[in-house]
This record gives sequence, C-alpha cells and structure tokens, in this order.
Amino acid sequence: MFYAFYDEIKNISLDEAKICDFVLGYISSYEFDNVCNAFDLPKNRVETLGYYKYGECVCVCLDKIKIYIRHGFVIIVCDNPKEKLPIFHNVLSKLDSTDAGRAKIIYTFIDELLTEEAGIHAEFQKTLAVLEKQILDDRQSENLNRVLYCEKQKCISKSNYYSKVQNIIEELKDNDFDLFDDDEMKYFDNLSNKITRLRDDVRTIIDSIVHLRDAYQSAIDLKLNNTMKLFTVVTVIFAPLGFITGWFGMNFKNMPLVSSPYGVAVAGVISVAVTVGMILWLKFKR
Repeated sequence: MFYAFYDEIKNISLDEAKICDFVLGYISSYEFDNVCNAFDLPKNRVETLGYYKYGECVCVCLDKIKIYIRHGFVIIVCDNPKEKLPIFHNVLSKLDSTDAGRAKIIYTFIDELLTEEAGIHAEFQKTLAVLEKQILDDRQSENLNRVLYCEKQKCISKSNYYSKVQNIIEELKDNDFDLFDDDEMKYFDNLSNKITRLRDDVRTIIDSIVHLRDAYQSAIDLKLNNTMKLFTVVTVIFAPLGFITGWFGMNFKNMPLVSSPYGVAVAGVISVAVTVGMILWLKFKR
C-alpha cells in the first residue's frame, strides 16, 4: 500500500508512487524486493534492532519492522503486516495531508507502537497482582519462583529494547542528510520522553517482582519456622517421657515398683503429670 499527500491522503499504486514527490508506503517483507528496485533501497536486509545509513537512505529497524527514510519517501516494511495493520490505520487517521512530514509520520507510527507497549505493562501489573494475592492467601503454586523469574526476564528484555529505541531516536535527532526540518525535532523529543517513562515503568515492575520474590521467600521461611517450632514443642514435651520410659525399662533386680501391682499406674500418672506440666510451662513461657 502506498499513499500520496495531496489535498487529502490518497491510496496509489506502486507505479504512481515512483513519480510522486513524497509517498508513504506500508508493505510486507515479501514485497520488499519489488519496492527495493523501484525506490533504489538497499538490498541487504536489516534484522538487528538499530539505526543504519545506506547512501542517502536511513533505515530504522524495530524488531520485525523496518522503516526506510529518504527525502522522497517513508516506507514501512513489516514481517507480519496484518498484525500491525490496525496501528498503520491509526497512523493514517492522525495524519493531516497539509503537514504530514517525515518526522511526524515516524513519530506517529513509533508512538502507536509504544502505546501498545503500555498495554503490555498493564498485563505485567495484572499478573503480579494475581501472584501477590496468591502469596497473601497462602495458595501459591510450587513453581512461583520460576514464574517470577520468567516475568523478570521479560521485563529486562523490554528495558533493553527501550534502551535501543532510545539510541535510535537520538540518531534520528542528529538529522543525517537533513531529512527533517528544525521545527520537527520536537517530535523526537516527545518520543524520547515517552520511552523514558516506559523504561521507568519497567524498572518499577522489576522492583515489584524482586519484592514479590522476597515476600514469597519470607512466607516459605515463616512456614518452615512454624513447622520447626511445632517439632520443637513436641520434642520438649516428649523428651521427659522418653527418659521415664528408659528409666523404668531398666531390668535391675531392686528397681522400685518392679514387683508392685501399682507400678504401671504410678508410671502412667507420672508420665501424664510431666506432660501436662510441660504444656502448662510452655504456655506460661509464651
């Protein structure tokens, strides 16, 4: 799809686009070879996120999207054009044929992409809220640490992505080949500010994940402490009983109560008295 900017934005063919003073293109990677020949684009395809210069053409690579910029065109190449087509339609709806310059087109398109990123951040926050509720309700899954680790790695990847996009914006502001007018630099400043806010949001989410993992570890430690406390109490209570059992189990000839018909009863009373006494002592000490 190619668009020319007259009194209104008009959809045109590739042949018409070749003779226009300025066009906006949105194509798939499969159409790249034909468009490459028509507009003399660099034939070596860029796959790495970054900013590249080829002759008088600038290429901006944003993951699976490439933007080729020259005085006569802005061409967006998308590996999956149907996926980003709603974003491109939003860009067209925000452009005015009277002031649709290169900088504004790039700003509007990247701004739409970053708006989509804000929605991803909201999903991160919802996921963390669910995990936090599970920890508070003591019904977290056994693989919670793995889930938190995966979420943290996603956020770190996002932070790295924003850093590279920030570098791209700084390169665009250098205005190689005088592609942008001075009064258009404000668009790149706006993008830079928005990316900074997104990076700050991601860092906040990473901090939340770290705190959540600490809370999860604290919950595990508390549960372990309660279990050890229970075992300790049981051990303290039954230790005297073990001593009594060992004492009366010794087979000495002159052992008291060995021949007495009340020996078992006496031993039982002593054991119960010791157990009750230990429980009362522990409650008093608490």
